[in-house]
Amino acid sequence: MFKLKGRSEGTRSKEALRYRAYIWLMNLALLVTFAWILEIIVRRSTGIPGLGLTGTADFIAFLIVQVCSFVLPFFLMLFRFMRDDYTEMLWKRSVVVLAYLVAIFPIAFAAVAWSAELGLPKDGGAYAAWRTIYEPFIAPGAPADYVVSMAWKYYMAAFVIIFQFLRWWDSR
Repeated sequence: MFKLKGRSEGTRSKEALRYRAYIWLMNLALLVTFAWILEIIVRRSTGIPGLGLTGTADFIAFLIVQVCSFVLPFFLMLFRFMRDDYTEMLWKRSVVVLAYLVAIFPIAFAAVAWSAELGLPKDGGAYAAWRTIYEPFIAPGAPADYVVSMAWKYYMAAFVIIFQFLRWWDSR
């Protein structure tokens, strides 16, 4: 009846699928990032790595977490062609918040570290809990590749969490 100018209906549906796929992949990245954070908490509190999984299940879970928490957000950060106008706006806002976080975190962490070191009693449980968090940051001889890879992992996790938080905030 009416002829559409410009893009065909098939092209529009492919674009809509691509835009929805960006959000689906971001949701997957958030879910696996939370699983990774939970694994860190369990490992630090119990000493059991991999959420108690062993053998092949632990290796498969490790691969899924590595790909979906660290590699996937990296590509989602770069693949502009998958973002529509709204997700592009969210991406820009997320990157701005991430830049503030990267600028503020070292100073805030140093302030908390010095406050905890100087203010907590050395024989208390709170100091021991603080040291389990703080020790990896001050351990002598940490290889540079480990430090850079951990900074990258936390940066990717922060990007996913900030993006999803802003998306949730907009939907309220």
